[in-house]
Amino acid sequence: MREIHPNIYRYTSKSDFDKAFENVRGSLNENITNKQFYNLLTPIIAMVHCGHTFGIASFADDKQGVLPLEVKILNEKIYELRNLSSSQDVQAYK
Repeated sequence: MREIHPNIYRYTSKSDFDKAFENVRGSLNENITNKQFYNLLTPIIAMVHCGHTFGIASFADDKQGVLPLEVKILNEKIYELRNLSSSQDVQAYK
């Protein structure tokens, strides 16, 4: 992330990122699954606070317990932007 993001420390300090990376590094082991690794990295990606920066999990599908949706939260409502399992219109949930 440091190599490809133009301003990774804009909203989160380098020391906070370093702590987060160290916490993830300490949680890694030989038996970690892709899903577990993705779940460890997602909070670090969110620390960038950039809508253009996100993780894509190769394992993500509804059989793994991950919703196949792209969503956006506005005014305390969740909007389904795209349903990756079928073609659906945009829907709002509260």
